[in-house]
Amino acid sequence: MEGRSSKKKSSQKQYTVEQLLAKAEELLLAYNPELAEKFYKRALEQEPTNSDALDAYGSFLLEVDRFDEAKEVFLKSIEVAPDADSAKYMNMGQLSEGQEAIKHFSRGIAIMEEQLNEVQQLKPSKSKKETMLQLRQQISAAYCSIAEVYLTDECFEEQAESECERVLNAAISFDPDNAEPLQTLASVRMSQQRAPEALELMNKSYSKWRDLEHDEQPSLEFRHNAAKLLLEMDQHETAAEIWEIIIEEDDSIAEVYYFLGLSYKTSSPTDCFECATKAKQLLVASQCDDALLQQQVDELLAEADAAVKGQLPSMDADEGDDAEDGDDGDDGGSADGPDRMDE
Repeated sequence: MEGRSSKKKSSQKQYTVEQLLAKAEELLLAYNPELAEKFYKRALEQEPTNSDALDAYGSFLLEVDRFDEAKEVFLKSIEVAPDADSAKYMNMGQLSEGQEAIKHFSRGIAIMEEQLNEVQQLKPSKSKKETMLQLRQQISAAYCSIAEVYLTDECFEEQAESECERVLNAAISFDPDNAEPLQTLASVRMSQQRAPEALELMNKSYSKWRDLEHDEQPSLEFRHNAAKLLLEMDQHETAAEIWEIIIEEDDSIAEVYYFLGLSYKTSSPTDCFECATKAKQLLVASQCDDALLQQQVDELLAEADAAVKGQLPSMDADEGDDAEDGDDGDDGGSADGPDRMDE
């Protein structure tokens, strides 16, 4: 009996925490979050203070939008292993607001900078180069996250503008190829009424990803915001170019059609009208409750409709080319003149 009991206990402990986490990740990739969570919990039952298990479970909770639970798990991981990893601080920064978010992001950056210094001491190798590049990119992204806090939650603080510029310049210095801090700094320059500098920064940012393959380009949201910023800078053609590519990827976003219509407003009323019409159709089909966007689309549609109709006299003149000479009233008389001269 004792032997059987011993075997039963042994069979219950046959998986290590690492194996349980690996299985959970496998199930998550197979779109089975319910079963995946059971393996995360089994790992933590086995080792409740294992920071890797806590971090993995916290990330899982984030992915399934259970933010309060995720925050609790990450805080426990920070408590048991404050220097173990930077990712939990990045996640906590995203889950927090204001100075609390800045504190978490800053701590994560400090850990990554320590790691970068350690890697720099290693002998030259391909692995060292790749690790340094990855760390620099992550540090740059973290500084961008802090800048976002200064532009939102902390925007009314006295030092918000100078701190925002400081962290954006830090982000650029760690990863000069990162388009995000360049674009964000361009937006800051626009708010400061420094349009030429803003355009220079925006062009530099766009050049970082303009010619990349589709799967290497920034997110759709980032590119959409880039186009809006370019439109604000009166770079209508470039903005339209970005939105046209976005529509090729996803033609179901009313806001994108609206802004594309804006970019055509002065150059092509017909294209503007078509985009505004499509935006209106999408809003109706999706039963969108964004009152402001609905109003903007309606206004653009009305303006584009009026502009297109304003072109009709010249169109009537073309139709009048085939009219008989007997129609010599005031309407269209001058438009017929050139054809009569040709005769």
